[in-house]
Amino acid sequence: MPLALFLSLPKDRKGYAGMPFWLFLALLYGVVHYFVGVIAGTGVFRIVGYGWPAFLLAAPFLMKDKFALGKSQLLWLSALQLLSAWLPALALKAGLSPIYASLLAIAFSLMAYAFAFRILRPRVAF
Repeated sequence: MPLALFLSLPKDRKGYAGMPFWLFLALLYGVVHYFVGVIAGTGVFRIVGYGWPAFLLAAPFLMKDKFALGKSQLLWLSALQLLSAWLPALALKAGLSPIYASLLAIAFSLMAYAFAFRILRPRVAF
């Protein structure tokens, strides 16, 4: 979702000016926390986790316009994002050991990225 969000960002100030305030705030808050979490070096998972507004709220709205996605495609991408984020916790809660929960999350994430790429590929000039 970070790459899809990056590709969906407006290229000039006019794109941000026409954006609803809540969308701009979610985008700014989420992206800043995402990058601060990576740079801070301590509590990375917790601080990067604060970036959820950018990926769960702002990204679908920006992707809808940029990639001309339908509702079903947006729902699929949002569901993949949510499941990718919560799968490790759900796997641990189900009783899997941390190593198997991590391997399951990595395998699912790879499949989710492939599926998302399949949805977005016809709409992006790489």
